[in-house]
Amino acid sequence: MPQQQPSQRGYSLIEELVREVADFESTFGPEAINLEDFLAWMGQKTANKPSVEIAEVSKMDPPTMSRPSVITMLITYLFRYARHYIKKALEDTPLSKMDEFTYLAALNFQPSMKKSELIHGHIMELSSGVEVIKRMEKKGWVHSFPDPEDGRSTRVAITDMGKGAMFASMSALEQVANIVSGNLSEEELETLLPLLNKLNTFHKTIHDQDKKSDLAEIAGKYLSQ
Repeated sequence: MPQQQPSQRGYSLIEELVREVADFESTFGPEAINLEDFLAWMGQKTANKPSVEIAEVSKMDPPTMSRPSVITMLITYLFRYARHYIKKALEDTPLSKMDEFTYLAALNFQPSMKKSELIHGHIMELSSGVEVIKRMEKKGWVHSFPDPEDGRSTRVAITDMGKGAMFASMSALEQVANIVSGNLSEEELETLLPLLNKLNTFHKTIHDQDKKSDLAEIAGKYLSQ
């Protein structure tokens, strides 16, 4: 049986879809392209409201999404949006990664830190954090030295060049912060911040004490309290 060809109206729809895919790719980059994210983006773009309301998403049937599922999904999307803005912001700065800025900012407020403390404080794997520090050392932004009180540890401190790189990037990243906060009012931001802090404290405790535990153990220990 010969395959039916799209009508003229169908071809018009395909052309429009191709334009939307191109717009999605230009906004988030080729690495972001997947059907799930594209459909979610299209849903937000065509909705009457600029954001997905939890009540609306939870009504989808099938499947019905729980509130925790919707929250997890939206946090994931927000992370991807923020990553896109940060990438744009850093194009005209000395920095290449957001991790470089957060490390420099932490070191700017104290004389030095143990490498392990700096890495752990930014919720990174040790190997990844060491690579960030090595990269900054090559650029002359930080220097490391043996810990005088612990021969097994190494400390790291910011240099004047590092401070210059940090301050040169601050304005662009402050703009990112304002964009990520979006159209929330001051009152809404005051409501959101304590909730985010509460979630951060909850997950940091798990990260510090039960990082290697399986999900069943984590759920049993922390969600039953």
